[in-house]
Amino acid sequence: MKETETSIVEQVQGLIENLCNDSDAQLEKGYEEISLHYRSSSTSSSSLKFSPSHIWAYALARMPATCGVATSILKRLIEIQPDFSPDSLLDLGSGPGSMIWSSLDEFSSLKKIAYWEAHPLFKNLVTSVREAFFAQSKLDFEEIGVTLEDSSQWTQFHAAKTQFDMVWASYVLGELSDSDQRLLLDRALMVTRGILVLSEPGTPEGFKNIRQARSLLLESGAHILAPCTHAQGCPMETSSGDWCHFPALLERRDIHRRIKNKASSLPWEVEKYAYLIVSPRELAPYVIETTRIIKNPLRRKGHRILDICSSSGEERVVVSKKNGGLYKKSLKKNWGDIWEIE
Repeated sequence: MKETETSIVEQVQGLIENLCNDSDAQLEKGYEEISLHYRSSSTSSSSLKFSPSHIWAYALARMPATCGVATSILKRLIEIQPDFSPDSLLDLGSGPGSMIWSSLDEFSSLKKIAYWEAHPLFKNLVTSVREAFFAQSKLDFEEIGVTLEDSSQWTQFHAAKTQFDMVWASYVLGELSDSDQRLLLDRALMVTRGILVLSEPGTPEGFKNIRQARSLLLESGAHILAPCTHAQGCPMETSSGDWCHFPALLERRDIHRRIKNKASSLPWEVEKYAYLIVSPRELAPYVIETTRIIKNPLRRKGHRILDICSSSGEERVVVSKKNGGLYKKSLKKNWGDIWEIE
């Protein structure tokens, strides 16, 4: 997509805003209830009974952040796999379709979209967007009819007798029990031909779910592409009070700011996330030894400090102006970027 074009994400957000008939007060109340729920001790959305107002509030105030996360992750994927050109995508736990719309922005090659979502109101929203926005499109949309309650039906993931070039499971692990997480990951990897992407909130709990998924997927023979540049044990598994997460910067639409009321006076926000990109086969993305910058770089007088993670573990690297070109290179690096070992 060209920079001057209006993104699919922006167009979908505008469409949802037009479809919504709720008042700002209703949306603000719905968003406050959602926020309170996710800030509570509960880790499962099943305890919150989503009403239509909750769905609209989520789509208008929360979806921009999840789309921002998806876009950030996809940029990382393209960075290490520039020739990746998926034909098909499966979104597990699609919610309002954030991963679908973001992926369509990045990959014009997509022809088939399949999605699974347990909540009927979210499914209705995706259907409404699909019918209104993609009615004249050649895209093939398919809803996967699987219920989480009957675990035997998860085997229907591959009932279409095909695999998908790209599979998303975003913000879903935290809503599942450990046994259902394992089942989801097993089925997801089974139907992945190219790339499997997981993302969770950038909290200690979100990272814990990603770290557990990392171990399970490695045991199943998956190959890690990002953010880890290695397949060794996670150095942060034993870190006290530290966890692997990254930032996504996004602009707030006018209605986004109104729903969040005083909490969102700024025209932008930073969404923190944890993620994992794997493949069922080895793609060898790193042609030279690399590390990942896992914290915001610190700029000091005459030098820059980078916190990195590699197969050797966590390490703090100091790059001085005396390093010349390497120092200039460090100035262009940000939290989440690859840092090449020289």
